Amino acid sequence: MKITLNNIEEVLKTIDRPEYINELNKGRLGSKIMREIYLNGDIPIRTLLSWIFFVENALKFIKKAENYFENIILTEFIDNNFLFKMKKNQDTKSIGYFFGLFERNKTECFVTEYSIRQTSLEQIFNMLEDKHRIKNKEDEEEKKEEIIIDSNVYNSLLK
Repeated sequence: MKITLNNIEEVLKTIDRPEYINELNKGRLGSKIMREIYLNGDIPIRTLLSWIFFVENALKFIKKAENYFENIILTEFIDNNFLFKMKKNQDTKSIGYFFGLFERNKTECFVTEYSIRQTSLEQIFNMLEDKHRIKNKEDEEEKKEEIIIDSNVYNSLLK
């Protein structure tokens, strides 16, 4: 079965995931799925099902740490690889704590690999430089899409 613009909403309802229709917009978790449909005219159903599987498990995995971070932002999502940026809050634990937390939960969430690292000074300087380089709205739109992952996303997508 092929998924098209005309049948994607019906398919999501059929597989009991109608809430995912809201994620198929620019700047949301499913924007790459929609881009693929626009480019190719359709996608195989396995692509849609894989996307849902990986999104749900990534959200379950990251939800384990949500109480320790001010915000969690998805900066990159390619196939089953996710890159999250997390800003510490005053109750943030050590990196070792998070390795333990994630290690205990990776099997439940079907995670095979993960890494945690702190932002380097070079990355901070590069981010500041990028902010100063953005001069007009067009430049800002070309910037990578970042998706804020919060309790609204968890509550609407996780059953």
